[in-house]
Amino acid sequence: MRAHKLQLAVVVRGLSLAAFSLSPASAEQSDAEKDWQGLEVTASAYTLAQDETKQGNKGLAAWGDELEPGMKVIAVSRDLIGKDLGHRARVKIEGLPGTYFVRDKMHSRWRNKIDILVPSKSQAMEWGKRKVNIKWLADGN
Repeated sequence: MRAHKLQLAVVVRGLSLAAFSLSPASAEQSDAEKDWQGLEVTASAYTLAQDETKQGNKGLAAWGDELEPGMKVIAVSRDLIGKDLGHRARVKIEGLPGTYFVRDKMHSRWRNKIDILVPSKSQAMEWGKRKVNIKWLADGN
């Protein structure tokens, strides 16, 4: 199958300012080419158990997202939100496969910390607390 090219022209008040072609491969920048930010943080794990979440709202995250076991989700300390690690940011965690998404935020007492959603308390206990390097793309990247 042959790749099609997208023809774009910019027209302002009837004047053609520029015309150029984009192939599908160049229309979207790959993750490797984007500007990932990085930081070492303390990482712990949490579950959707009633004693770890908002009472009466199992699965309801601080930004209003409905969380379910098995989602690749993290909560972030509020100081990280100011570093473009806010709601819906995509995050890679050193040592863990795949991409996680910021869908929750932690109590204001925590600093430089993430909490990784895991399915069970035994997995949370096994993870414990450790320093990890993370990389993230801000919302919209």
